[in-house]
Amino acid sequence: MNVNHSYFQPFENPSSYLLMKWFYSGSNAKTLAEMDRLVQEVLLKPDFNRVDLANFRAKRESQRVDVIKDKGLADSLFQATDGWYKINISLPVPFERIKYSSISQVPIFTVESLVYRRPLQVLSAALQDASPNEFHLQPSKLYWQHDDDPDNSERLYSELYDSDVFIDEHERIRAVYETKERDIVVAAMMLWSDSTQLANFGNASLWPIYLYLGNQTKYVRCKPSATAAHHIAYIPKVWLTIICSSTADLT
Repeated sequence: MNVNHSYFQPFENPSSYLLMKWFYSGSNAKTLAEMDRLVQEVLLKPDFNRVDLANFRAKRESQRVDVIKDKGLADSLFQATDGWYKINISLPVPFERIKYSSISQVPIFTVESLVYRRPLQVLSAALQDASPNEFHLQPSKLYWQHDDDPDNSERLYSELYDSDVFIDEHERIRAVYETKERDIVVAAMMLWSDSTQLANFGNASLWPIYLYLGNQTKYVRCKPSATAAHHIAYIPKVWLTIICSSTADLT
């Protein structure tokens, strides 16, 4: 039998591949029909060999998929031509209750393949793509006036651009930078992050960082259909595996 030995990558053998493929495909609720599919598409396949499963661990095999998915999707989705940059970040990670005589002795953990876009590029694209009517570039104060007492009004705080902090900052930068040829406005950048699943096959995930503009009303900004979230960075999932072999010289 002529078997292509590359088709079951990244798994170690065809049996592991067939079993994991069955688990991640089809219905989420494994029914009698799913049991039939297990027999037909896995157990009866000529490449399946139960000896291969002697050391099978589902968690380990799932992590193989995650590594491939993380790297493959990152390379295909985040192209430099679309304004994405990829960097490695080295972070000092000191151990608890250990004193270091210098920063050079602190263990370093490197986060690889963090992708990001430059904030000013994202901001410029957002302001150019959207309708000018969607953004409040001039701050204002909002009041509610009583019908039975027109002279009695109450200050309302509803949006970022009607807050005192926004108004004060707007006036401050105008006094410093504004000229007759150039209007100065405040662009309020709001950042948000949450984990997202990349694929149905495996547990590959990333932590995206979204940028919202506070100049846009929250009643539009919070609608998924408004596509008001701008992707600015993706933090890869990491496993912290720093091992300190000796701490005697560090104290």
